[in-house]
Amino acid sequence: MVANGADGLRIIKEGISQGSKNFEIIGKLLGRGVVLVKTEDPVLVKQEYAYIAKIAHSKSPKEKEVWALRYKVAQGRLLRQRDDFIAKRIEVTLGEGDTGILFIGAYHDILSRLPEDIQVAQVRNITKVREYQKDIASAKPRGEKSEGGH
Repeated sequence: MVANGADGLRIIKEGISQGSKNFEIIGKLLGRGVVLVKTEDPVLVKQEYAYIAKIAHSKSPKEKEVWALRYKVAQGRLLRQRDDFIAKRIEVTLGEGDTGILFIGAYHDILSRLPEDIQVAQVRNITKVREYQKDIASAKPRGEKSEGGH
């Protein structure tokens, strides 16, 4: 989350209205007394969004390609910086005996950045999720013939 408090609640409500299952879960947890904690650095999230927006709003294929390459160069650095920030926020906000829940994309690497005294239970096997996403990304669209015409 890039915000907590009233701004965070507004984001959650918008996500629920758009059908996000994650936001629905968070909304139910908030109703049970869970505290929403800002874990993202808005500056870093805005930087990443700016690249994606430039790609999406490109006027030509060449411009789109240029912005995609720029994003590809910056993407790893931005992800590492975001992961460092998230891990630090967890470290400073999670008190002794507290339980936290983190919804995070499969390409983040938060676990290796957390202090050893924080116990983690993953709901999904991160390696399997990454393999699944890679398989989907490399799959041919329906109806596209493979080499050899079959």
